[in-house]
Amino acid sequence: MSTYEKAAYLLAKLYLMRRTDFFAMEVEDIVDKASPEEIDFYYCKIIRGT
Repeated sequence: MSTYEKAAYLLAKLYLMRRTDFFAMEVEDIVDKASPEEIDFYYCKIIRGT
């Protein structure tokens, strides 16, 4: 799975958790501000739960 796809899943999950904080955020915002390692880390912790 690509970093962009992981960022998209993260954004969707974060939006479901806190809609008011993430309604204007886009996937590109995550990809631009986080390293691929950070996205992998948060994807594992938030999406996969490991």
